[in-house]
Amino acid sequence: MASKRKAIRNATAAAINFTGVNVYKHRKLPANVDLLPLVNVLTLGDTVNRDPKVKDFQNRKERIVLIVQDKGLEEHENPAAGIDAVIDKLDNLIEDLELIFTKSLQTLSGLIFRLNYVSTEIELNVDGEHVIGTAAVTYEAEYLENLV
Repeated sequence: MASKRKAIRNATAAAINFTGVNVYKHRKLPANVDLLPLVNVLTLGDTVNRDPKVKDFQNRKERIVLIVQDKGLEEHENPAAGIDAVIDKLDNLIEDLELIFTKSLQTLSGLIFRLNYVSTEIELNVDGEHVIGTAAVTYEAEYLENLV
């Protein structure tokens, strides 16, 4: 089963191909601020919907979480502007990701038959030298698993 999740993760990362964004597929985010902006593709869990009438396949839903990070201005320059800038950058990156997924389901075709947006959660860290914004964008990918 892990190979299907890995294939979905790899196809998702391959679909995220806009310039200037580093793409990762790791459980832990890189700690280097110079690597921002970045998108980290995770597959964090799945659920099974088994239909007893269908003997050969079961419907699975895999959660795909895109962790998006970017930085604002250095905190001492203008904290409020740094926060506004990083929120604007995150909004733009999230919008780009939504467009990519809407247009590139072909990249995931053969792996999934439906991709649904679930949620976005944004956090800001203003403790360090830069304002760092992190957004977790969650999708649910549906696919069939062959049982035979």
